[in-house]
Amino acid sequence: MQAKALLTIPVAVLCCSAAEPEAQYQLGGEWAVTITPLQLPEAAKGAKGYTKTSCKPSLTEAAFPVVGREKELAPGVICRVVEVSPFDAPYRRVDQCRTASNPDARRITYVGTHSPTRYSLTITTEVPGRKDLVVVVREDGERKGPCSAAGT
Repeated sequence: MQAKALLTIPVAVLCCSAAEPEAQYQLGGEWAVTITPLQLPEAAKGAKGYTKTSCKPSLTEAAFPVVGREKELAPGVICRVVEVSPFDAPYRRVDQCRTASNPDARRITYVGTHSPTRYSLTITTEVPGRKDLVVVVREDGERKGPCSAAGT
């Protein structure tokens, strides 16, 4: 259970809300997202990757991360974007996450590519001063088509 929670964090960060009028950041529809563990802490060794399919809304360029934007990643965990590449450049983003008891709880770095219909990111989660807790996953997302009638 704990290992899957570590792998779920990056997925939650990518979901944002947006206004309409600009270029598409992500086309709405049914998306398959595959998480592949590349490096895990000793306690999570043996955790398997997984693929999750869900119906996602369209996002415009306004939903693209902006330095300073904050989001609650999980209950009590607030992440703030501290670095992000321009919209049309190779993707690089750094989030600093904190909890009430630890203002430097973790740093999450995303590096990869994105388009309106697919993305591929290497996501590194680090806890300051704890090299033994580094988590590195690859996240690949691909739009499969329109959402099914059931809205899954």
